[in-house]
Amino acid sequence: MFGISLAFSVHYLRNQAKRACGMSRMGKCEVCSECVAKYKCPKCLVASCSLKCVKQHKSANDCSGLRDKTAFVEIKQFDDRNLLNDYRFLEDAGRKKDNTTRDELKRKREKPNFLRELHKQAKRRKIDLQIMPYPMDKRKNNATTYNFRSQTILWQIKWIFPKSDGCYTDTRVTEKSIFKYLLKKYIDPTESDPVYRQKLKEYTKKGIDECNLYMKVEGHPANDLRYYMLDKDKSILDNLEGITVVEYPIIYVEFGDCSQYTLMEKGTNG
Repeated sequence: MFGISLAFSVHYLRNQAKRACGMSRMGKCEVCSECVAKYKCPKCLVASCSLKCVKQHKSANDCSGLRDKTAFVEIKQFDDRNLLNDYRFLEDAGRKKDNTTRDELKRKREKPNFLRELHKQAKRRKIDLQIMPYPMDKRKNNATTYNFRSQTILWQIKWIFPKSDGCYTDTRVTEKSIFKYLLKKYIDPTESDPVYRQKLKEYTKKGIDECNLYMKVEGHPANDLRYYMLDKDKSILDNLEGITVVEYPIIYVEFGDCSQYTLMEKGTNG
């Protein structure tokens, strides 16, 4: 027990000696010239002994007390502390750049003209089109637009084939397109792309006529999902009328047992 106490005392005295040595190297306080200096101003390196002297120094010399992050340091004086300071400086610069980008994203929350027109045209077609804030992935990746020349909405459509783990996206699809003709690209035995046909061979074997199309009802909780059954013999416009669409339609293509899709009729509250 005595040995431990003695070792602790030696360790304590050594630390005190190191501190005293550090203080002596700084010399006396350059403000009051009375006490041993304990602190050094990060900006102008003036040594001080107390909070009172620090404040007095800042007031007398109009000093902010902030280190000059871009001050020149000779290579022979460059040490780990300078390296850490430079690293923090770069971190601060990156943070400020990120904040500037965020401000730009805030400004983009105001819908541009083409989005306001798209929303207006969807409303005329009795489609409740919900447009998300710009930073959201679904907004940034949506290519749906209104074509003034043809006066039609060109939709982006995401197809999900659950039984084959397939997920594909079509862009600039005119609202007059019939769903079953759009599906030919993926699961028609002769007209489909060979790559899609191989990936979706279970669907190709069944054929388009055996497949059903479902679209999730927006606004329902995750534990009580509802779906609309779409008519593949009708156009996109006819199918989306009276439906809420968040950015673009996401359509599930299924065949066989579809009991997991609890259906809901258009115009009902579920």
